[in-house]
Amino acid sequence: MAEKASVKVPDGKLVQVEADFDDVFNQISITGDFFIQPPEALEDIEEAITGVPTDFSEEEVIDAIEDVDAELIGFSPEHVVEALEKVVSG
Repeated sequence: MAEKASVKVPDGKLVQVEADFDDVFNQISITGDFFIQPPEALEDIEEAITGVPTDFSEEEVIDAIEDVDAELIGFSPEHVVEALEKVVSG
């Protein structure tokens, strides 16, 4: 199943997540008007979430994101979690 959801961050940034999943996230795409340094770390974050069960805990996803050496600018791991929760709930 493929679903897409977005979260508007309080300072005005947008985080969009598109995911293909069954019991686990098979493929994740994170887009939006935020910044990340280095830019290629976004792929590492998407890969870190791939394979995570769809009944994930918030802490599990935040830990996976924080394990990637990246600076998130304009959004946080919690915003990604919020978008993933929307994706799973349809």
